[in-house]
Amino acid sequence: MLSRILRIGFLTLCLALSPLGWAQTPPVTVAPPHIEFAPWKEEGKTATATEYSASFPSAIETAQAANNTVPLRIFIPSKTTGPVPVVLVLHYWGARDLRVERALAGQLTARGVAAVLMTLPYHLARTPAGYSSGELAIQPDPAALVVTMTQSVSDARRSIDFIVSHPEFDSSRIGISGTSLGSIVSSLTYAVEPRISEASFALGGVDLARILWTSSRVVQQREAMRRRGMTEAKLREALTPVEPKLFLPGRVGGSAFVIGGRYDTVVPAATTQELINALDKPKVLWLETGHYGGVFAQRKLLREVSTFFADEFDHRTYVPPTRIFAPTVRLGFLATAGTQSSFDVGIGLDFFRTHTRLETFGTLLITPRGPQLYLGRQLDRGFSIGVVGGARRIGVGLMWSAIL
Repeated sequence: MLSRILRIGFLTLCLALSPLGWAQTPPVTVAPPHIEFAPWKEEGKTATATEYSASFPSAIETAQAANNTVPLRIFIPSKTTGPVPVVLVLHYWGARDLRVERALAGQLTARGVAAVLMTLPYHLARTPAGYSSGELAIQPDPAALVVTMTQSVSDARRSIDFIVSHPEFDSSRIGISGTSLGSIVSSLTYAVEPRISEASFALGGVDLARILWTSSRVVQQREAMRRRGMTEAKLREALTPVEPKLFLPGRVGGSAFVIGGRYDTVVPAATTQELINALDKPKVLWLETGHYGGVFAQRKLLREVSTFFADEFDHRTYVPPTRIFAPTVRLGFLATAGTQSSFDVGIGLDFFRTHTRLETFGTLLITPRGPQLYLGRQLDRGFSIGVVGGARRIGVGLMWSAIL
């Protein structure tokens, strides 16, 4: 443990002495300085909540002025008596709107829980001109990744300062919830911020180097780092100052809920399992999907997340469902050899799958040649071999597929 602390301190010092500057990159364990917050502004009312907007300066100033102001959207239940519990909600990478997060806010306020939606660095209103939302958030530069991750956590902690400064919120019942990148930021924030008592992590993980080195979503960034001589081991060392897995064991108290995609290749399922292992007896729900398949069960998932917070805030033990149905949908490229050789592209719906060492599955593929039934055995890197039947023909097929 001592050697780990010394290593983190040394790498943080190296980063501090870099051209980025110490004032911009304090250790992630250091809370942002206290500030006075400007008044919030009422934006509207619904039957269940009043919506407000607010903003504050980020404690870490970057070269992009648009990124240095942090917008908040606040939703307070309409029918309240006294301070209410609250959840800080963080969005996914590349978000172009906050529809999912607003939907979660609606579920929370219906249960008497407030929600504060924070925009992550380089997203939405924080996106510099000429870039798309989130484009600058994950760069092929470990030092930049450390700064962005540190800023994200610092902004989340200052958002909690904002929450604590308002008597409408119960400062003893503060939660955090994130999806994908928001989940990764949430896990590190949860590790270093003791005022958070409950946390929900959807489609996230730990071991940032493993995520970046194996994710199907950051291929360009990974190849750019490889060209510069970076390896997974070097990247892991460089990201030590912001690696959630190193800080979570020091977390005392709290309860957590993890939602993972069993076939996720964006945030690989193995890194979600590492997150589960790093937490203290979390509640867990696995979906039979990849990173995007949860959209088919979005309302049910948001309901479970909001129920988790409502139960845990009221000192009731939340019990997740053993299963939420979300179809296993795959996009496949199929080469068939038989009475008629062919090459097809299709989208399929799995109707069975084994979870044995030699994984077998069956899927109904819709292709330009018509529907085809595929029974295959999983090999590696998305490839499988099996039997294909359809349109009065049968043959042996080799398929590469990705589960949504």
